[in-house]
Order: sequence, then C-alpha cells, then structure tokens
Amino acid sequence: MKLALIDARFGKKSALSPSADFEAAFVRLRERILRPIMQDVASELRRLGHDPTIDEDAKLHESERISPCITLHLGLAQRGSKSGYISFGIVVGKEPGEVLAWLVAPPTPFDLGHYAQPDTISEAHVEQLLVDAVEHLFAHSST
Repeated sequence: MKLALIDARFGKKSALSPSADFEAAFVRLRERILRPIMQDVASELRRLGHDPTIDEDAKLHESERISPCITLHLGLAQRGSKSGYISFGIVVGKEPGEVLAWLVAPPTPFDLGHYAQPDTISEAHVEQLLVDAVEHLFAHSST
C-alpha cells in the first residue's frame, strides 16, 4: 500500500536525531569559530551603542526544532528584541545531520546556508556570513 511507502520514507523522520559525532563536530564549531566571531561582532555592536546578546537556546525554524544552537541577537538601539537575530544550529530529525544558518528579520526567517558537515564551515565564511546578515538586519530595521 502507498501509505506504507510514505510512512517508511517520512514517518520515522521525527524519531531520528543527528549522530553523536555530528553533534560533537557542531559543538567544536560553535566553541572554536561561531562563539568567538559572534562575541567579536557583539563587542563591536556594543561599542556602537547597541545591546546584543548571545544564547544557546533551542529554536524553532519553520516548524523544525534546531538544537544545539547558538544565536546572536542584535539588540539594536530603539529596536531591542525586534531587531532580529542570526543563528546556527542542528536541524533535529535530519539524518545524517544538517547545520542550518539563518536570520530572522521579524517576523520573517531567511535561510543563509545548509551544511552537511560542521567541520567544513570556515572562520572566514562565518565572519562574512555574519557581517552580511548584520547589514541586512540593519537595513531591515531602518524601514
């Protein structure tokens, strides 16, 4: 029956989780590359009079749970929590695993990148992605 094929293909998706190795690779990426660059961007934003924060809370993105995760909230002056954020995290239920980078310019999410291997995400790539995303959120908040 066709329902059996559909269930075999999609039904068990929610029960799957990324492998421990994939999650460990993401945690290394988060601690060695993502957090330091986000902290540098946050420091510069603070110097400019904004109030950015960084958190590791799980997120929902287009009904998909993202965890573990790291997020830079811009905290732009006069916009606060409405100024948007940039996140990187593992999409729960994707096998063998997927890292998603996205931004939210309230109320709209926008995918920045999908990565099959955390170890292939470079410092230079993350830095450029964050700078471009911050520019987009600044432009969005000025409208």
